[in-house]
Amino acid sequence: MVRVRRVAATLAVLGIAIVGPNRGGIAHASESDDHSHRAPAATDCVDEALAAHYEAWLCIGNQLSLPGQGERWVIRLPLPRATDEGGVRGRGDSYDTWCETGSICRRELTPYIHETKGNAAYGDEDGVIGTFDQILKVNLNGRSPRLQGIWDWDSGPSVEFTGMRITCREEQFGPNPNCGSHAPDHNRNGAFTISSSDRRDTGRVINNEPVEDDGDYYAEITGYFTPNSYPRYVLGGLKSRLWECRRSWSPDCRFP
Repeated sequence: MVRVRRVAATLAVLGIAIVGPNRGGIAHASESDDHSHRAPAATDCVDEALAAHYEAWLCIGNQLSLPGQGERWVIRLPLPRATDEGGVRGRGDSYDTWCETGSICRRELTPYIHETKGNAAYGDEDGVIGTFDQILKVNLNGRSPRLQGIWDWDSGPSVEFTGMRITCREEQFGPNPNCGSHAPDHNRNGAFTISSSDRRDTGRVINNEPVEDDGDYYAEITGYFTPNSYPRYVLGGLKSRLWECRRSWSPDCRFP
């Protein structure tokens, strides 16, 4: 049964079928499910996880994260350089089509508004369990960045997110100082769920405090997620594009 599930999981990566929420069971995507063709883009990461039979693993783009001691997860493969794709977004919703074949992508909506998208796949020693997308939007707004997270269910069981944060950080040598950390959801408790029947959670627009120092900054998403009937996973690894703040040339921040 494990071998059958592993074959089904591999097909899921190719967008043909998905692993269902019950261990050992195989659920084929419904013909009416217009998301059934979607798959994690980072096949190298998923292939390594499947070949090594890790008991729990998470791929965001081509970054492989594994459980360490306690709550700590260890990154085994480096975070890939994000790929610039897509240019300015036109009318209509393109989150379902943009960066579905890349690993981690960024695009410019305006010179002061950028988005970063990461394709996430997670699983265990038996194969792929599910996939979802996360999008991090940054509006520089002078020196007071506005931050927003968006999460899209792709395949697998329903996923409950907890302890979610979007954090502004200053890029420095050593630990990067926190310039604002926020719960991204409208209830402001860091908890929400996505599923086949409620595919998207669009977080609130966060008005971060003005950044004070001249330097480089970025935003990142962290937290936890629990697929239905599976253990909790640690979520991290998606960072926005760096932005620059230099009063010597402008009172406002800018993307390089």
